[in-house]
Amino acid sequence: MRNFFFFLYLSALLLFSCREATPSDVLAFKEMRSVMWDMMRADQFMGDYIFAKDSLANKADTSSKWYGEILALHKISQGLFKKSYNYYSAHPKLMRDLMDSVSKQIDTSVVWLPRPVDTIRSKGIKSAKAQ
Repeated sequence: MRNFFFFLYLSALLLFSCREATPSDVLAFKEMRSVMWDMMRADQFMGDYIFAKDSLANKADTSSKWYGEILALHKISQGLFKKSYNYYSAHPKLMRDLMDSVSKQIDTSVVWLPRPVDTIRSKGIKSAKAQ
């Protein structure tokens, strides 16, 4: 019985010692996920609306402008984002978890489409069938 508890203690020690904590000088997982989500949405917007409609748009300048606005929105610097991105890229399991959670967020996001307005009923006009 004593060997069982020793094995259990040793297993727990090994399990928790393998887990790496995110350094304090990089973005936490949730914050990085939020920034990456916004960056991916900006990429989609630029691809679908800006670059598709304006073939003369300078992609590098436009992208850096949009990314700068996203970083300002999240109140982080470009250097902090690059350092955080490089950290997550250097740890494939963390990067996979990050991209999986962003992908899951994309799958569960609700696309809002406006409902068509029935102008006949909203104006109080009766239809021909109702008369």
